[in-house]
Amino acid sequence: MKIKLPAAILVLSAAVLGCGNHPPELTQVYSQVNFVKAPEKDFVSCEFTVLVSVDDEDGEEDVDSVYIINDDRQLYWSVERGRWNERNNRGMKWYGSQRLSEPDGSPPLPGEYRVLVNDRAGEQAENNVFIPFFKDLPKPEDFPKIVFNDNKTLLIIESPESRNVISFYDDKGKLLGAFTATQGAVNIGSLGGNSNIADKYSSVNISFYSNRYGAGLISGPWIR
Repeated sequence: MKIKLPAAILVLSAAVLGCGNHPPELTQVYSQVNFVKAPEKDFVSCEFTVLVSVDDEDGEEDVDSVYIINDDRQLYWSVERGRWNERNNRGMKWYGSQRLSEPDGSPPLPGEYRVLVNDRAGEQAENNVFIPFFKDLPKPEDFPKIVFNDNKTLLIIESPESRNVISFYDDKGKLLGAFTATQGAVNIGSLGGNSNIADKYSSVNISFYSNRYGAGLISGPWIR
């Protein structure tokens, strides 16, 4: 959610009762701007990813919300427990959102954004991320493509980059697995070991990070 920043959010109250009195520790912040294009469409929108890794002595369930704040514009995104994305990577748990956006899909304004993590007791931890200015925006032809065979068990990657990521989702939007892949044919049945992704997936995204644009380029969803 992105709304006008009330004065109270600038100094969030610690009056909310929680289960402990240890402040969270914001150990790492990951951010990336992604440009997104749907198959067979020319419109390119922009999304902003912010994920945080947090330690809290009161337990991971004590972490309650994440705010991404632009003080100059007095605007913020809020990401609450139960609505955020959760990822595990190499023993680290990450919380946040991969779908933050402006109402019209344009890139967020460049500059510094505060990332504020709150626990149930109102204790806070803070860090910053920076969004660059995008002089050039990607065109529809810059995005990767997927071509399926007739029974959707084999896909062919057409991409301007050699290293791509293909991400498979079930019919509820849950990520089943993400895999690096080069251009050419990919046998879906050979991915994911015994997870049977070829039988379970409903849609696929394909993406890569573009050094030219300094952002991710995502094409999808490609529907089974």
